[in-house]
Amino acid sequence: MNIYKKETNGFCIYAKRLDCKFSVYPVPQKATYVSAWMNGQIEPGGQHPKATDVSLWYGVYPIRKSVWSFLFNWGKILLLLCTLFYVSSCASAPPGVVQPPKTGYVTASWYGSKFHGRQTASGEIYNMYSMTCAHKKFPFGTRLRVTYLRTNKSAIVTVNDRGPFIPGRDLDLSYAAAKMIGLTEAGVGRVKMEYIGRDMSYVKRVSFSSSSPSTGPFIIQVGSFREKANADRFKEGLIIKYDSVYITTTYQNRQKYYRVRIGPFTDKARAYSFAKILAEEGYSIFITIKN
Repeated sequence: MNIYKKETNGFCIYAKRLDCKFSVYPVPQKATYVSAWMNGQIEPGGQHPKATDVSLWYGVYPIRKSVWSFLFNWGKILLLLCTLFYVSSCASAPPGVVQPPKTGYVTASWYGSKFHGRQTASGEIYNMYSMTCAHKKFPFGTRLRVTYLRTNKSAIVTVNDRGPFIPGRDLDLSYAAAKMIGLTEAGVGRVKMEYIGRDMSYVKRVSFSSSSPSTGPFIIQVGSFREKANADRFKEGLIIKYDSVYITTTYQNRQKYYRVRIGPFTDKARAYSFAKILAEEGYSIFITIKN
């Protein structure tokens, strides 16, 4: 960073800019304001920096020399505190809902009878004869037109699951969709993928457990399964995007359940912000306390 300091008649004009590129113009006697313009110049007699300019400047202020040192030192402390707050708040912030590109070319595969009748990541039961697919990050309900480049045949599918988890593959089609475009025999192939919209009925709402108090720690429950294999696969889909995903077990009416959870969160508002992203993506979730 460059530091520009101009003294005139007991006043000190100080400017610090992010990209270090600016020109200095003569400052009039007892100047009260200078303008910091986007092209990097300091002009005499202008107005106080506009909001659109503030993103490029820490500040351009006329300050008497007697108070300069005090304000400058406190300014450095405040800047450091703001930076630390920003970094700490971003560290645990969830990624946003992924917006699919309008068009793209990816590697597709298909999955069938092994998973037929099992619960998908969206909560629906996988039906190998339905026009669905799995993607690692696209929100549930995303509708895609998939065209197999070898046959030039197309199918419209809806994302309702997570996967594929084999490196080098981007899209897992249902058996019915793969058969429609002629991909079942090859198993894997390059396809053209076109985004055509989203079924918004997949968007969920955030709910709280009836016993959830105002103080934490809080956790977000994203799924509960009787079979460990289903819970493991569900977790595998979550950790592609999210941190702090884990599985815990519980018994209800002598039945063992595997719960997939994210957390903990010390702050209820932060837990809600995280949960809202998951709900918008299409996960059925609720917030409760960690036990």
